[in-house]
Amino acid sequence: MVAMPSQGRALTPAEQAAQAAAIQKMQNKQFMALSINHEVLSQQANGGANQQAFAAGQALTWNVTTSNNSFLTGFWVQCAFTANLAAGTGSPVYALNAAAPLSLIDSIQVVYGAVQHNFRPYILKYLSQLLGANRQIQPRAVIAGQQDTYLQSYYSSAPFGTATGNNTYNFSFYCPMNLIHPQDVRGILPIQYGETTCQVVVNCAGQAYGTDPILNTFTSTGGSGGQGATITGNIKLIQIYKDGQSYSQLTALQPNLSGIQTVQIQRDAPLNNLAAGQIFRNKVSYLNKIPWLFVVVVDGIASNKFASTSNIAYIDTTGDQAGNRPFTKYGLNTNLDVREFYTDLSGAMGGILQQDFDEGFFPLVCGPISQQADASLMEGQAYLDCTIESGWTDFHYGFQVTSTGSLANPGPRLEPHVIMLNNPLVM
Repeated sequence: MVAMPSQGRALTPAEQAAQAAAIQKMQNKQFMALSINHEVLSQQANGGANQQAFAAGQALTWNVTTSNNSFLTGFWVQCAFTANLAAGTGSPVYALNAAAPLSLIDSIQVVYGAVQHNFRPYILKYLSQLLGANRQIQPRAVIAGQQDTYLQSYYSSAPFGTATGNNTYNFSFYCPMNLIHPQDVRGILPIQYGETTCQVVVNCAGQAYGTDPILNTFTSTGGSGGQGATITGNIKLIQIYKDGQSYSQLTALQPNLSGIQTVQIQRDAPLNNLAAGQIFRNKVSYLNKIPWLFVVVVDGIASNKFASTSNIAYIDTTGDQAGNRPFTKYGLNTNLDVREFYTDLSGAMGGILQQDFDEGFFPLVCGPISQQADASLMEGQAYLDCTIESGWTDFHYGFQVTSTGSLANPGPRLEPHVIMLNNPLVM
């Protein structure tokens, strides 16, 4: 709360700045909370089509539709696929890999002047879980309460089949632009005519069949000869935007983005050639404040999971590469079981999320939900500060696995994603 000066006294420059910041924050919060969400199909960048055909290994680009005084707040990627699993010569038996079905989309970029977002869609499944207790995962699936089958089938055709021949793979997933809080403008992108053109690039998976738990969707658990998967179908992009129109007032609401940082989700540099029996540490390469840091450990032993929890021998986070400035340590030589890593999230009293994650996924920084009475408040401020001015510029995370296998290609590795605050947009 901003203290007001006594009556009749001129505001000091510091008080003026604080008052202006408070007014800006309230204006932006009202825009996000009161403006109606509008939906529209985005069109193909080089042809105007409302949908594009899946093409293995190819990039599909959409232009975000412009609208007066509007801001992109998120988008749905809607996939309507048929997965044809080859009959082969030895009666193959197929199974889904760990990141399926979202692994049918290799990655997504959002381009606004520069690349604002670059991520693998499967990470959204876990971001959804982290936003509150018993939250739905992506693709949409009701985990508690009543289910409307007709509505549910619109969002997802799960359970997804693995029979030889044609299998329906219809699913949708949502990508928010404001990744910190629903009423926070940081991350929304201007899409009015005359601004920088916003584009969304959807990269189709190069190989649907294989044993890598992230890069491939299907593998064989039996049979011999002629195994494979062919994906056909279409992808639509449905953008969600706000233009200030509101049920609560006649005049349009407007945000004030002057000096406001943006929010980006980015794939950080992976650590490849993960080997067994020793600690491997990887550095966070972004020198920003980081509300969320996710690391997926791929041990290459099984394709239906990234890495078994029982195969993780050690975890740490440190302020240097040598590990001499630790923040957290679990596992070997610590007297703490690795499973204690999950105590706050899914342990004591049910944890703040009241559900478990897939094996091999490790949310190392959870700033917006850290120490909150209810995770869905998302008002925590325990961000990892890696800025040059005041932060841990040599922040590392370390993992040791007991054993590795050969099923992953490009091999056992650590795959990180960060959600970070960056400089204000240039508009």
